[in-house]
Amino acid sequence: MSTFDVDSRVTFHHDLEIMEVDFSEFSFSNSSDVNSVYDAIERRIAETGRKWYFMVNYRGTRIDPDAWFQYALRGKNINVASSLGSVRFDPREPTRAEIMKRARTDDFNPNLVSTRDEAVERILVMKRESAVAH
Repeated sequence: MSTFDVDSRVTFHHDLEIMEVDFSEFSFSNSSDVNSVYDAIERRIAETGRKWYFMVNYRGTRIDPDAWFQYALRGKNINVASSLGSVRFDPREPTRAEIMKRARTDDFNPNLVSTRDEAVERILVMKRESAVAH
């Protein structure tokens, strides 16, 4: 696993209520890698004491088959515990295909878009929809 520097890869945009995670060019080889990264992200979220809209950059991310189960489990758990909604952007094959497959089997909206700007716009739409619902 390449080093995941949580300080440079996790950014909180307080004005937008967005936590941006940059998984670009990062490789998850096994469940130990997944747990290490997600533990660091969860610590950062806990420090804020609040929930966030998640925006995840998947450009060039590689998740090996041995890591996918744990990756999906930790992702689901962090979303349930700490997310107001999630948008993922710039996934390439085979990551895109695996996200779509897991979205069908785990029944969740993958909210996949191509660019960061589209991800921000999608979150703004989610926020407006949430405000109307309340």
